[in-house]
Amino acid sequence: MGKNHATHLFCLLVIGVCGFSQTLVPDTNFEQALIDLGYDSGLLDGRVPTANINSISSLDVQAKNISDLTGIEYFVGLNILNCEDNLLNLLDVIQNLNLTQLFCGSNTLNSLNISALTNLQILWCANNQLRFLTIMENYLSL
Repeated sequence: MGKNHATHLFCLLVIGVCGFSQTLVPDTNFEQALIDLGYDSGLLDGRVPTANINSISSLDVQAKNISDLTGIEYFVGLNILNCEDNLLNLLDVIQNLNLTQLFCGSNTLNSLNISALTNLQILWCANNQLRFLTIMENYLSL
């Protein structure tokens, strides 16, 4: 192995280990919304740099035809999430412990678990198909 090849390989390993982690975002409409907001590059590749999203405090992806918010769990600094008027039938925000405001109305959600969101002050989830709303380890059957 030549010196240049070994140096190049070492640099790739260091880059891979030192924090250029990627968050999977399989929904192309969600990723396009993140691109439009400047949190990702212009290529739809199903990934966004985690460093670009983990300190975002407010995210508005309202009315973007999003059906899957996989990756939202890595928005750990998120205080406000507006994902109203999309195509969501599942919304997993149990990891988003800093949420104070959640607007998820006008989707097709049939259950929502907000039991871990002890800072949540505003919840707007009207116009869904909610049958279960889990709050503080108890859940309401609607």
